[in-house]
Amino acid sequence: MDQASKDDRWRALAVPTFHAVVRDHARSTPDAPAIVFAGRSTSYAELDRLADRGAALMQARGIVPGSRVLFIGRNCDAIAVFALAAERIGAVPVPLNWRLAPEEMVRIAADCETPLVFATDAFRALDDQITARIGADILSADMLVAPLGDAAPDPVDLVTDPETIALQVYTSGTTGAPKGVMLSHRAMLGINTVRARLEWDRWGADDVTLVSAPLGHIGAFGMMARALFFGGCCVIEEQFEVKATLEAIEHYRVTKLALVPTAIKMLLDHPDAVKVDFSSLDQIVYGSAPITPDLLQRAIAAFGCRFVQSYGQTETSGPVVALPPGDHDPGGSRRMTGAGLPMPETEVRIVAPGGQPLRAGETGEILIRSVANMSGYWKRQSDSRAALDSDGWVHTGDAGYLDQDGYLYVRSRVKEMIITGAENVYPAEVESAFSAHPDVAEVAAIGVPDPHWGEAVVAIVVPRRGTKPEAQAMREWARPLIAGYKLPKTIHFVSALPLTTTGKVDKRALTARFSVNLAPAPR
Repeated sequence: MDQASKDDRWRALAVPTFHAVVRDHARSTPDAPAIVFAGRSTSYAELDRLADRGAALMQARGIVPGSRVLFIGRNCDAIAVFALAAERIGAVPVPLNWRLAPEEMVRIAADCETPLVFATDAFRALDDQITARIGADILSADMLVAPLGDAAPDPVDLVTDPETIALQVYTSGTTGAPKGVMLSHRAMLGINTVRARLEWDRWGADDVTLVSAPLGHIGAFGMMARALFFGGCCVIEEQFEVKATLEAIEHYRVTKLALVPTAIKMLLDHPDAVKVDFSSLDQIVYGSAPITPDLLQRAIAAFGCRFVQSYGQTETSGPVVALPPGDHDPGGSRRMTGAGLPMPETEVRIVAPGGQPLRAGETGEILIRSVANMSGYWKRQSDSRAALDSDGWVHTGDAGYLDQDGYLYVRSRVKEMIITGAENVYPAEVESAFSAHPDVAEVAAIGVPDPHWGEAVVAIVVPRRGTKPEAQAMREWARPLIAGYKLPKTIHFVSALPLTTTGKVDKRALTARFSVNLAPAPR
């Protein structure tokens, strides 16, 4: 099927706008809780009225369709109101990841050419910098969630075109300057309209999700949007804190949860975990890295729920590939090292550097064509054409392969591939081997400059508690598992791996720390 036929089929999907879904729930289940934050519960009827009032406020400040409006602050219920209010009038909400450095936030505000910023009190110190750089108005985020009073705001005429940009999310910038990814309502919500095709991934009005990752990240915002799409409840935490998360799961009877494996481990390691009632949990979705059999065994025993691995990017509105619960074997399996199968209305292709499709088992760049694909990058036409080709494929920059059954295995970022003595080594190959070592809690592999081989493989290991592994013995242990040229020349032991603002291992920081001139490595 060519791209024109694909586009026609996807346009035929009845995908509503995000704000229209919330208004429908406000009419059908007005008193149902939509958002809970800091003990404050906002019903669907209240959320709808707050969004109308926020939209009118934005219009009064000169916001027009296409205007970029920013939110700067930690997670709170005001972000939901902010996004829905902007979308109703065709403006584009841009929630920033609060973990960014101040200068990064100011640069993004300038890139957006935004006329209006909502900021929580903790971030009002940025007001002068933003005003000096771009002259934007700065309003308190509290205005969005102030009590409504008796006078109901006039309903705003809703934008109804699902091709309208619903959200602009900035990439983390690990491969360069952050880019504003434009996501339409169709992209953000399209897969939700067909989730019922997956028996294991059905959501309903009784579902409660908990979001603690920054809502300026598509993974967290997408979970909130998914809960509201199905008329469920989204509990928002200001930030991830282990004890608070454990308490919230039990108190709010959370059913659907998204976490990175590191966070799952942190929850299990907390002494209060054994006291928490996890019986409400139906499903935990994890991403950024596969889960080890050891951690899965612990998690199943403690949480007693189903596990799903997800893979996607900001450019694909978040997860578009998933490893179903049925493929999670507590004893470990080959499929558990993979990302899973394409979600509905999604295709995956593997191509060589020249663009030629590769066969099953051959590693190349992962391309994705999906109803969830972005519209492009804000003000970056050349970058958009490079990332989203004329046939509708997003070039992910990730390396991987498909097996005979259509399961995707992600090996690494293409740019992270290590070239040592003309041999290609994908960090995930090394990490997969060493993660099976009984003394390894976490591991990351990087390439560092080498005077003889060009690059040398280096492993950074977090030892399992109570162990003291020895580097050479560990290399010998792994020798039967991977080729000799893939074995790390050096193994560094650390107490923790650095993480990016999105919770992924910060390989750039590791490379900067451990890149030293090394003697030639033996083969």
